[in-house]
Amino acid sequence: MSARFVEGKTERVVVSFPDRIHPLGAEQEGWAERFLSKRGISAIYIVQGKVDWFQCPDFFDAMRACRAFLGSRPVTAYGGSMGGYGAMLGAKTLGADLCFAMMPQFDIGPEVVPFEKRYLDFAKEIGPFRHRILQEVSRDCHYVVPYDPSHGKDQRHVTLLSQSYSMELLPVYRCGHGVLRYVKAANAGDVLADVLTGQRPARDLRKRIRNWRHLSLRYLQKMRLKAAERGHSGKYDYDHAIEMHGQLMPARPAGQKQLPRVVVHCGLPKTGTSSLQAYFFENAARYRADGVYYPTKNADKSELNHAWFSQELRDGSVQELQRTLAGCPPDCHTVFLSDESLFVELPGWTDGAKDTLAKALKGYQVELVLCQRDKAAWMRSFYLQAVQNRRGGPVTKRDSARNLWQATLPFDDFYQQPYCKTLLDFDQMHTALKDVFQADKVTDFPFQSGSDVVKEFCKAMGWPHFKGEAPLAANPSITDTQGEILRQANGMGTAPGRTIKMLIELAQDPDTVLRPKRLARLSELVSRFDWQDVSFQQNPPLVVEKADFKAELERLQELAREVRKKAMQ
Repeated sequence: MSARFVEGKTERVVVSFPDRIHPLGAEQEGWAERFLSKRGISAIYIVQGKVDWFQCPDFFDAMRACRAFLGSRPVTAYGGSMGGYGAMLGAKTLGADLCFAMMPQFDIGPEVVPFEKRYLDFAKEIGPFRHRILQEVSRDCHYVVPYDPSHGKDQRHVTLLSQSYSMELLPVYRCGHGVLRYVKAANAGDVLADVLTGQRPARDLRKRIRNWRHLSLRYLQKMRLKAAERGHSGKYDYDHAIEMHGQLMPARPAGQKQLPRVVVHCGLPKTGTSSLQAYFFENAARYRADGVYYPTKNADKSELNHAWFSQELRDGSVQELQRTLAGCPPDCHTVFLSDESLFVELPGWTDGAKDTLAKALKGYQVELVLCQRDKAAWMRSFYLQAVQNRRGGPVTKRDSARNLWQATLPFDDFYQQPYCKTLLDFDQMHTALKDVFQADKVTDFPFQSGSDVVKEFCKAMGWPHFKGEAPLAANPSITDTQGEILRQANGMGTAPGRTIKMLIELAQDPDTVLRPKRLARLSELVSRFDWQDVSFQQNPPLVVEKADFKAELERLQELAREVRKKAMQ
């Protein structure tokens, strides 16, 4: 571990601890260096050679060296996530009287924090922590911890830290694991700088963020719904909220002379999209060098796509879209977004959501990319996906693709639903997507099972194809027989459907090792599952043979017995 000092205009020195995703090495810019240097703040930037959550043996030697170098100057320890952990770990040895630690962890080892699944690979490599954060509490330091109380994992870490630390908690609701994102959106950078240098209390930062949030579209929508539930719907006007949002969040990125082209890959689902997204996620840096920006920071961590796009529009918001467009590097001419759910969610968007999207994209050249597939083959794949997907809540009164998930209807009845009939009119959907996005161009390319979808996509877009640089991803499909068994289980209720889905996943990957809590949960579910309610039924065009149905059912029952046996050991 090493450190680099940059003298500024302030007597107080901020010691900056990098987070997990900050580039490693002494030749790199320090974490938050642009922010601090721009404001003339003196700082020491901690440099790591590897991501080890500051468990290197010379950590405290480095902290003592920093303290000795600074003499009697006041110190603020500053970091976020892993850096927040480092700031709290080092504050006492640094002699800091202020520690500003955003979303810190208590530990990452599964034996200490079994709820923490985000950093398992790092925990395995690092092993048990050699440094104990609860032993490094300073009674002379004021600990400020901004975090999102609605973020389950971060809340648990804060609860564990509060066993020994007396902290000023700064709740920043709905920011997720990204407090600085809200600081930036609220234009509160100068307030944060004043807090770090001891010129303003931390509560001023929270106040600034709250004032901004109260003017956001999402907050006003939420308040409007609450008011309607309580019979005060006249107090909040959805249309007014959209108009206000459009005024507060201009579409044009500040300081950017020429707006980038926006390419939106919006479907169809079940056309190799998982492989496509994995490829562009892994090669994002290479495409950025070529002028194409595939955002990765806000990409879904499991699907590697931009699922937030359709999720936001379902709620009538475009805040993440605007932040993403504004964050396009100045040397990139194209922003590339991929979310196949845009196609299936379109029929459920309100006119207000469409207007909001139009305002956000005003001034941009938009190109839509649609992967076409034989309708009969797509209907079959999409139906099995609808049976397999979990809805995550009850059926809503408002039209949404989520209402299709966890399907209980047979194939023919499923596609008789008005929402599905709209989806199946490919020509009309094509036109509607073009109108909603105000697209200047629509690129279609055919999908053929077994073909190299990545290579074909790059060819259609005129982009380079980097061979062998990314593993192809697959969204595991279920067989026709498994689909029929799962459909019947879905009809029995949410818990039975979840039971069969988990057993099918085990059958697809027998080497899967269930964690104790998941094993106990599945054991409880299978103990209550009534196998007699599942019977052989035809569901054309799915091909389900009676013998195969019986064999698959017996295999799942055997798996259920194995789960019960393991859980009781």
